[in-house]
Amino acid sequence: MASELDLHLYLDEIRKFPLLTAEQERALARQIREHGDPISRQEMIRCNLRLVVSIARRYVRRGVSLIDLVAEGNIGLVRAVDLFDPNKEVRFSTYATWWVRQAIRKALMLNARPIRLPVYMSQRIARLQGETTSSRDDNGEPIPDIDLATRMNLSAAMVAAARKASCTMHAAAIADHCDDNATPVHDLLEDLRTPAPEAEVEHSELAHVIELTLTHLEPREAFILRLRNGIGVNGSFTLDQIAARLGITRERVRQIEVAALKKLSHLLQGQEYLLDRTARHISHGVRQTVLV
Repeated sequence: MASELDLHLYLDEIRKFPLLTAEQERALARQIREHGDPISRQEMIRCNLRLVVSIARRYVRRGVSLIDLVAEGNIGLVRAVDLFDPNKEVRFSTYATWWVRQAIRKALMLNARPIRLPVYMSQRIARLQGETTSSRDDNGEPIPDIDLATRMNLSAAMVAAARKASCTMHAAAIADHCDDNATPVHDLLEDLRTPAPEAEVEHSELAHVIELTLTHLEPREAFILRLRNGIGVNGSFTLDQIAARLGITRERVRQIEVAALKKLSHLLQGQEYLLDRTARHISHGVRQTVLV
């Protein structure tokens, strides 16, 4: 009850701070970066506290209270304020969202489970689950773990250990919620059917970032990446289909695609928040190029 009261008081307090325009964000960010102005820093943080709450709400019912999730998210927000570059063509809310989510997810990894795993193992499990879901063979079936290990640049033993840890965590979670008075397991999962308040803004900003990044490529390079990854077109195209449209060989299309991805990796180097999110939309090619 006390924590709920604290949360209501906190929400009432942060509503007093207005949202910032893009120009106001850039002006404050310049004061912070160039002069280390503590007043501008404080205003930047305060005016984005509601963003943290909207993101934190998506992670409730996972073993950590909302007010604690907000507190962890605020740590990510402060980090974003300190690192934000006003010269980049991106809104602060888009930049900060990545940092806030990372802080909240790390807290959940450490505190929300009946059995605690090291952060690296939790991240490996999440990555393995993502690869398992997205990687299918020609018949639409999940590919073997040995092939997943190759894709993830891990040994077969590492993948097996992650599988075992994941199964142990799942069994423990079910056992922890099997009595009649416990919260149903499905209530612990994020409701993906409900759009988050920041989702529309983030999607728009991400589309802008991708379009802006592609303008740094040669027209043919950008054209191939668009067709290969369904950017601005309906569906994705194979190497053979693109080769037929351009009147070049399949191998030449592949070479141009690889070169374009390397250029993108160079452009995004050191901007992990952009690299992480842009790579999801460009077949993970950018991230794989950087890792190589």
